[in-house]
Amino acid sequence: MWYNEDMKSTPLAIPSILLGKLMRGILVVSSKNSGTALPGRVVELIDKKFLVRMFSKMKYGVLVVSGTNGKTTTTHIIAKLLEAQGLRVFTNRSGSNFTRGVISELVRWSSVFGNPRADIAVLELDEAYGVHFCKVVKPNYTVLLNVTRDQLDRFGEIDYTAKLLEKIAKSTQDSLILNREDPHIYRIKDKVKNSINISFFGLNPELRDTFRNDNELHSEEIITAYEEDRTPVTWDAMQSYKPNNCVILEDFENSSALYTINSHKFACNVAISGLHNVFNSAAAIAAVRAVMKSDIKGAELMSALANISSPFGRGETIEVNGRKVELVLVKNPAGFRLAMLSFEENATYSMVVINDEYADGRDTSWLWDVDFTKLNEKHGKSKGVKVVSGNRAYDMALRLIYSDIIVDEIEPDIEIATKSFINNYGGNTSVRKIYCTYTAMLKIRQILTNKRGLDI
Repeated sequence: MWYNEDMKSTPLAIPSILLGKLMRGILVVSSKNSGTALPGRVVELIDKKFLVRMFSKMKYGVLVVSGTNGKTTTTHIIAKLLEAQGLRVFTNRSGSNFTRGVISELVRWSSVFGNPRADIAVLELDEAYGVHFCKVVKPNYTVLLNVTRDQLDRFGEIDYTAKLLEKIAKSTQDSLILNREDPHIYRIKDKVKNSINISFFGLNPELRDTFRNDNELHSEEIITAYEEDRTPVTWDAMQSYKPNNCVILEDFENSSALYTINSHKFACNVAISGLHNVFNSAAAIAAVRAVMKSDIKGAELMSALANISSPFGRGETIEVNGRKVELVLVKNPAGFRLAMLSFEENATYSMVVINDEYADGRDTSWLWDVDFTKLNEKHGKSKGVKVVSGNRAYDMALRLIYSDIIVDEIEPDIEIATKSFINNYGGNTSVRKIYCTYTAMLKIRQILTNKRGLDI
């Protein structure tokens, strides 16, 4: 194992847990805040081995999920699927993947005697911070999803992001689960030690045009990474290519998906909205197979997948006085493209909210790489974008106008814009989608759940 036995009996174990719980309790009572980071920061300062020691007590260790798109949802699906297999799962539901944030969650999750009450930790890790986290905690399992151009002010070019993910992969102790369709991710298989178990998730080649990787967004060519290895690329030939370590999304129609798992086909209605999530589910299935190995229960796996709802703010649907609003997080061209491909056939009304706070990425130039023509297709009575908002509302509107997208209303104030969108566009049976950056999503969710300022 990657930890020392003496870490289990550190004298500071119980005092640090008690101090963390006390501080969290004070924060909750005094400020109505769960104290995501502060209790963890204090415990981190006084008990350097806390995180490693707590994870060492979990039977299956630590599974991390990283990549540009889909981390939160894939982490959520993996956790739910492992719970369906009978495991107790600890995960960073607060969304914090800094060490202190994870420690704070562990403090809340654990008993006063230092028992983590979990069999496995499933953690979402930001590409950049994941490198620092994995210097402290060596994951047993790692899932790498994709690499796309995202937050250029933080990550720079795509090769740099790929290098960060490679470092996370190299810290993995047991199993590595890779996206076979992303060239940057697929090549990582050659960078890790031979003792690592490598498995893949991928696509029927007929679906490659829908789920394009970053290299293919502005090209007519479909680039298949495994051609470099002279691997068969036709679907019939692919059936015999490493069938024991691949999960393949074979086909889909709306939320109905067909997966090939270990040469057996399984159909499932994926409850989480969004076209991209039928592929994220393939990644999650591959991760659960790596953890459970021969103990996996296939029927329970598919049944659980069919009942998993959207996580916080990711395709989440919120009802306000009978009118449903779906929040769709967007932050780069690849993600925005797939989000727009998830339109329903009936009347769909669209709103776009773009902020440029630090958590969103200051550089919004990526919007010029998005093909917005899908928004001009008519769905029922709806066409174009009804409302544009956020502190970059006028920039977003200009971008849409350059693509000849109809924009009905520009309102930088998010609360006023949200009220107008719900009141003035569509009826009770209409589908309303709000495409929003991260801080905008938090603001809109607060408005919708509190119904503050909404007179409907």
